[in-house]
Amino acid sequence: MGSQQNFPRNQKRPRNRTNLSASRKKSRRKSNSVGSLREVMPRSFSRRQLRLLISVVLLSLLAGCGGPSRDIVGKWRTSSDPNAVVWEFASNGLVTIGRTRGRYSFGDSGRIKIETPFEKSVYEAAISHDHMTFRESTGSRIEFDRIK
Repeated sequence: MGSQQNFPRNQKRPRNRTNLSASRKKSRRKSNSVGSLREVMPRSFSRRQLRLLISVVLLSLLAGCGGPSRDIVGKWRTSSDPNAVVWEFASNGLVTIGRTRGRYSFGDSGRIKIETPFEKSVYEAAISHDHMTFRESTGSRIEFDRIK
């Protein structure tokens, strides 16, 4: 018993040399099989070219996915009356309602939150070309037409 050490139950005993060398041989076999696959399959893209391709694809997807945050940018009027209040939405998240400035942000399910110094409101927004509708949780609606 002099050559064996006592280990607590929750600690693993160190592997002996024969087990360690066997696991190294297995890992070498695995790495050799991967290396042989690389030799059989020629590389069509270098890593740099592949990264560039992925970057271009992702950027084009992001540019194409404007969504409501891009569609809302511009000036909107609440009716066809030229004296009606104008709402102007900027691409940086700022909104001007008449002479009142505030911020807007989009949430989930097409919701928009508009914060001004006087109030915070959340609407369900629907934008179709030059027409926009805000619905409140109470059911009331605000209709807008884009000013060109």
